Amino acid sequence: MEKAALLSEQYADEANLSTRGEFNARFLVDDHHPHDWVYSELPLAPDATVLDVGCGPGGFWTVNSEHISESWKAVLSDFSSGMVSEAENQLQENSIGGDFTIADTEHLPFAQETFNMVLALQMLYHSPYLAVAIQECERVLAADGCLYATTGSSQNVAQLYKMMSTVADGSVSSLVGGFTAENGREQLGKHFDHVERRLFENEVRVDDPDALTAYALSLPLEDSRLSAFDAEDAEALRELAAAHIREHGAVRWTKDMTLFIAKS
Repeated sequence: MEKAALLSEQYADEANLSTRGEFNARFLVDDHHPHDWVYSELPLAPDATVLDVGCGPGGFWTVNSEHISESWKAVLSDFSSGMVSEAENQLQENSIGGDFTIADTEHLPFAQETFNMVLALQMLYHSPYLAVAIQECERVLAADGCLYATTGSSQNVAQLYKMMSTVADGSVSSLVGGFTAENGREQLGKHFDHVERRLFENEVRVDDPDALTAYALSLPLEDSRLSAFDAEDAEALRELAAAHIREHGAVRWTKDMTLFIAKS
């Protein structure tokens, strides 16, 4: 998906991410927030310098607002000005200090070896130039620094995609193909000497066909992997989901998260 389309249609503001975040909070079986889990895996050096690329509306920071060290130097970047603005607002409301910049992950405006940690949470699979994005993350890391990158399995959300394909004029497939739980170690290993993989297992069980349909409509349907489904298919999806729920009690799909920790 072209970044111009992502910017104008999907990530101009936080609305779509908020829809999905509220859905996950309601229907994930394990309500331990993924951002909370990621934080628990980080080294808690009091004077860390941290870059959050593709920060979105600052969810990682607001979820962990009670734990973030005041001595951390945090920089949040995103290619969407709307996301950066919302992240700045959210961190201010939670009394978290930070700097904010509009930046493309493939062209980070920072000097070499600037940060102890780079966070790339659920975003590298959006990059059309993945190798360049990873190389940039490596470039701005200090010699002893680590990249913390999360992604999902290519099998995540499979049941929803199957249902969307059933009612659409064509097939729908996973968005995370470029950087997944299955291939992330290989992708990062081209740029880092050591790559560790950690897993947070979870599952969605949704018993509300309207919520399921709203979640589907919040996805980046402009992407060619999803574009067979559109708003005209929404009612058919709702009816299919309702029938499935009546028969099985809920629509279920895996929602695992993998954290890769990479260092040179």
